Amino acid sequence: MPPMKAILFCAALTTMLFQTGYAQLSRGSFMTGATFFPLVRHQLDGSVKVKSSSIRVVPGVSYFLTDHLAVGLVAPWGYTRHKSQDRLMTLSTYAVGPAVRYYFPFGRWAVFPTVSYSLGRHIQETVDTSFPANTVKGHTRTLMGGLGITYFIGRHMGVECSLGYGTNKVSWDDEADRAYDTSLITLDVGVQVYLFKK
Repeated sequence: MPPMKAILFCAALTTMLFQTGYAQLSRGSFMTGATFFPLVRHQLDGSVKVKSSSIRVVPGVSYFLTDHLAVGLVAPWGYTRHKSQDRLMTLSTYAVGPAVRYYFPFGRWAVFPTVSYSLGRHIQETVDTSFPANTVKGHTRTLMGGLGITYFIGRHMGVECSLGYGTNKVSWDDEADRAYDTSLITLDVGVQVYLFKK
């Protein structure tokens, strides 16, 4: 590409990305991106030291039915690993479900409440030095709600952070283990890309 054309292309791209406005939140726009939540902690199970690490990634795509109101699908994926001296347990979750969020914009920022509900599969694998390896599979249902804030880097991209709370219900195939409920508190960070006609 000749130098002058390259300069003009870069100038046009910069203008597109950093022009202010809320066209990205208008009716008919699409939003796609992902958030993630990493966590590492050390704890005691009785007198046994356990190291737990987990990550939660939530890709999604949404459509703005009206200005500021986005409705779409999310596909949460989670992985947790518990490691002690003689035991290793991993938990994997794959799910999909609807999500809704509403933006309250101000300047280059916007605050949004969000709600999602997902259904999926839950796989638990355990390796113990005293017992054979064991794998059980089941179903999971998760209801999440939260409040987040987005900073618009440009008209087509925003970075966000959200605090969420939810409940997770797990049941096992063939009643291989006892069903249980857990509560979730998450602090997600992520990036969203906005696609619109204007």
